[in-house]
Amino acid sequence: MPEQNEPTGLERVFAEHAAVEAFDSERTLGPGETSPRSRVQALIDAGSDSFMELGARTRSQRPEARDSSYGDGVVTAFGEIGGRMTAVLADDPVAMAQSDGGVGKNKRIRTLMHAAQGHLPIVYFAQAVATDLPSPEEGGLLGRYSDGPSIVPEVHFDDRAAPIVTILGGEVAPELEALALDSDVVLATPGGAGMPIPADLAVPDDASAIAMARTLLHLIPTRDTTALSPLTDAPAAPSRNVGDQGGSELGAAAVIESICDGGSIVPFAGDDDFAAGLGAMNGYPIVYAVGGGQVFTRPQLEVFRRVVALGARFQMPMVFAQHGIAYDEEALSTTDYRRLVGQIAAIIHGADTPKFSIISKRGQSGGDFILGGRELGIHYVVAWPDADVSTSEASPFTAARASAVEGTGPWIASGLALVDDVIAPTETRERLGTMMEIMAATRALPPVIEDKKGRVPYR
Repeated sequence: MPEQNEPTGLERVFAEHAAVEAFDSERTLGPGETSPRSRVQALIDAGSDSFMELGARTRSQRPEARDSSYGDGVVTAFGEIGGRMTAVLADDPVAMAQSDGGVGKNKRIRTLMHAAQGHLPIVYFAQAVATDLPSPEEGGLLGRYSDGPSIVPEVHFDDRAAPIVTILGGEVAPELEALALDSDVVLATPGGAGMPIPADLAVPDDASAIAMARTLLHLIPTRDTTALSPLTDAPAAPSRNVGDQGGSELGAAAVIESICDGGSIVPFAGDDDFAAGLGAMNGYPIVYAVGGGQVFTRPQLEVFRRVVALGARFQMPMVFAQHGIAYDEEALSTTDYRRLVGQIAAIIHGADTPKFSIISKRGQSGGDFILGGRELGIHYVVAWPDADVSTSEASPFTAARASAVEGTGPWIASGLALVDDVIAPTETRERLGTMMEIMAATRALPPVIEDKKGRVPYR
């Protein structure tokens, strides 16, 4: 029986709602930091009525912690982000520190299972703290959810159809470690710097993390069997205008800025030597990599691998630009370097998506060079007029060196059909965008496989 002064019925519902709001607001926050529930609400489309939180009024199973553990350490919710229904989880360190977290683990599991069944994107705000896990005898009503090894059911993320974004603001909850490790993109605020899970992008505060997560979910499509559609009918002009320049004087990051839609670029790496990340070209979402330095370093190859793996998983068009880079011949003698190159080549070759290569300064179209070798299934190769293009047959693990192609220009290669077109830098975005439109149905069709006689069937 409730105590005489304790609210009941609708009064209890409203009282609990007010208590949750008070618990959320009455806390100390660092610079640029917002409360977990505020993060989730800010991520959901403004003005949308799609926001639905699961288990806001749940509390710790321990009676002594019930009044200080609303949500039991995690906010779990669903809502539209850019019109796309998404599952969102946010650790609450204040509640988590007061509780054993058993109820919260149950909430996380149910949310992930709903997301997996509905092929929904997932955004996870990680800010966990250590909890005092109960012994099996203390588990009470939670059963298997209260005992360590059996907490997580069989929810697999390796064959997912929608993207996962993790935002590191602190430690990752133990039962969500697999989710964070398998995330397509990991962002880190200052509180998440130096965590064991490496971040793809560093952001200065919660607001920047939320804005970047929204951008990523706008760019990364769901993997399905429908034709790829442009993100917008009115894409913004590139942020860099090369005018009448030939383009060879640009750095790697500037090359991609000159051909991608303005404001669309999410750089995992971006300087004069190497650039890789996500963006949009003529409205179509892409992943890209541009090599402009002397040789590939191992950290650059690791970023390259991460980007093309994301593109292959969600069948995003791949755009590569050869701006003078080659393999490090000395490093090629090491197993790790060769393995990285081989993994990237295998991912690109196996990707069932449009693939394009731009020879913007110096490069080749033959062989299996990871920035555009035809043997990797590149569909369309163009060269800029100031570029030097190799006309020799490339052997495995080679790339065009300056000494081999300097002064050759693109015209002999064009006459031999080693490149499909020689175009001005200012034409590149429109030309590749048209090719993406032509090949948009690729995702909706089975892959084309040559028969034993090398013939391609026409279906």
